[in-house]
Amino acid sequence: MTMTEFVTGIAELIAGANIGIWTPTGVYTPGQIAITIRATPESPDDLIVLTPYPVFDHPELNDSTIGLQIRTRGGKDPRTVDGRDDAIFDLLEGLRDVTVGGTPVVLISRQSSLPLPQDANQRWERSSNYYAQVAWPTRHRTD
Repeated sequence: MTMTEFVTGIAELIAGANIGIWTPTGVYTPGQIAITIRATPESPDDLIVLTPYPVFDHPELNDSTIGLQIRTRGGKDPRTVDGRDDAIFDLLEGLRDVTVGGTPVVLISRQSSLPLPQDANQRWERSSNYYAQVAWPTRHRTD
């Protein structure tokens, strides 16, 4: 299990629910709802940015918590990003006992969410932060 595999699995999960388009090459056309990992390109206007970060790692057991910021961007109507954020919440909140990107996930829960101001191009944004409790065995941590 790696952070990259986990966040790629989340991108695939969101794309599989038809909330956005995941292309590992990062090439998108205008009009698509792009899913990216940590990158915030100028185009397309509609965007879902996934940024994972470590929160907690037990020193002996294989218990870890991965934080995942999910930032959505949309057009000039704030309801667009709110609706996309709601769809992602519906998909992820309470997801438990599954494998995502090869990572055993115990539970995913949203920790916070807030609307962001419009960007320089008058596009609305929103940010939600999720915690994923995962089993992440390492060389020195037991199963």
